[in-house]
Amino acid sequence: MIARIQAWWRMAFGRAGAEREMREEMAEHLARATERLMARGLSREDAKRAARREFGNVGVIQEESRDARGGQWIETTIRDFRFAARGLRRTPVFTAVVILSLALGIGANTAVFGIIYSLMLERLPIDVTFLRTDDIPVLVHYFIDMYNTEFRKRIKGVAPDTMKRLQGYGWPGNIRELRNAIERAMLLAEGDQLTDADFPLAGARVRLSDDMQLPPHGVELDHLERSLVVQALERSGWNQTRAATLLGLNRDQIRYRIEKFKLERAAAHEEVR
Repeated sequence: MIARIQAWWRMAFGRAGAEREMREEMAEHLARATERLMARGLSREDAKRAARREFGNVGVIQEESRDARGGQWIETTIRDFRFAARGLRRTPVFTAVVILSLALGIGANTAVFGIIYSLMLERLPIDVTFLRTDDIPVLVHYFIDMYNTEFRKRIKGVAPDTMKRLQGYGWPGNIRELRNAIERAMLLAEGDQLTDADFPLAGARVRLSDDMQLPPHGVELDHLERSLVVQALERSGWNQTRAATLLGLNRDQIRYRIEKFKLERAAAHEEVR
């Protein structure tokens, strides 16, 4: 392992010494070949030329030796960096624009990722498996601000008695149930403050099964469903989101029933009257 590290170190930083050793070895080889040829009766000049022909192209052999030694990519990288540095020094304006563009790009990417992480990826600093009483006011005001923006409303907060009621409720559905309750209350609220009337919590919502018995001869379920949908639409001023909230549905479900029963605002209004 140590020998390999030393070899890499020599390849990276011992280039001048390796080149000098290679030139000395080639010169020695040519000198021996020249002496051998002179011993056969050739003159010194003829022996040198014959030795060079016998040895081959010096430049090619040097490149092959560098490739065999390894680390050629290091030398290429260093040359590329030197070439780039010289080019940047010749055009300082272009260099400044490149550096500024890179800085702005890196900064923008960092800022966007930071915002996305804080809004979408980072978990709330609250244990979602259990809502503590002190956590509820913080979450309530957070959801009110969120839905004020989404619904374009100006709800300022929750009445004190209502806040106590929210804190006293068990919230078996945790944060999701609380968020849904705030959303429903924001849709139904008429004033600038949420009150008890806006929160049908813990059985406060009337259920037909609790107050109504099936008649002896049965009932037309489609007609009953149609009547409830029409009443919800009329009560909400044909606001589909609020009508869906009154029926415990979402917007897609209420739209499906409007299309199913072919309801139109004028016709439904006459029917209710």
